[in-house]
Amino acid sequence: MTKTRLAILFAAAFLLFLAATLPLGVAVNLLGFEKSGLSYSKAEGTIWDGTLSGVVFQGGQLGRLDISADPLALAALRLRIDWALSGGRIAGRGVFERRVGAKVTLRDMVLDADLRGLATIVPVSGTLFATVEEIAFGANGCEVAEAVIETNALQKTPNEFDWVGPVLTGRPQCDGPRLVLPLEGAEGDERVAIEMWIRPDFDFGTRVTIDTENMGLRTALGIMGFEDRGGGYELVQRARRPS
Repeated sequence: MTKTRLAILFAAAFLLFLAATLPLGVAVNLLGFEKSGLSYSKAEGTIWDGTLSGVVFQGGQLGRLDISADPLALAALRLRIDWALSGGRIAGRGVFERRVGAKVTLRDMVLDADLRGLATIVPVSGTLFATVEEIAFGANGCEVAEAVIETNALQKTPNEFDWVGPVLTGRPQCDGPRLVLPLEGAEGDERVAIEMWIRPDFDFGTRVTIDTENMGLRTALGIMGFEDRGGGYELVQRARRPS
């Protein structure tokens, strides 16, 4: 066996050793997840098999996150983590992968989110359900978006609106570097279209269009900043994650 092969085998064995012994809290800090708005109250175990408790992402309480890493993937310079969320507003499971070259992939994911109390343009409740085959970001932004999302949030609006909206469904798509999520629904004369987008630099925005004959809702939409575009009331908001 040549010295080069011996060196490769040693490096692979060392990576496997790190995967087995590196504390999970240290690994999370080294990988820089906090830059994306992730925090937690307690870390137990290793990156191979560990748990984060009190997880918060972008201000949202997520509860408990259980993860397990694939050491063979680490030997190939690829981080693969199987994860499961429980005990918070979002329950779900899936696979997170990060490759050399900064490619990040979410795959085989199922999410069930409780929307009560969520800070949204129009107060909502209800749930959101998503199944994700694959969503991938590379160096130039969004590369793959294969998923289906459905929510009954507008069927759970506050009583003062005296209005029930349609179920919204949509399939994410890549628009240049942006990941775009269009949600649409109609019921009778009520039509709603919501488009949300996010870029790799966490520049994100939302466009909401509501076409309704409900005069009380029209008045409320005007108060909330919606503009009458002739074909419906529209509101556009943009933001960027603080650096």
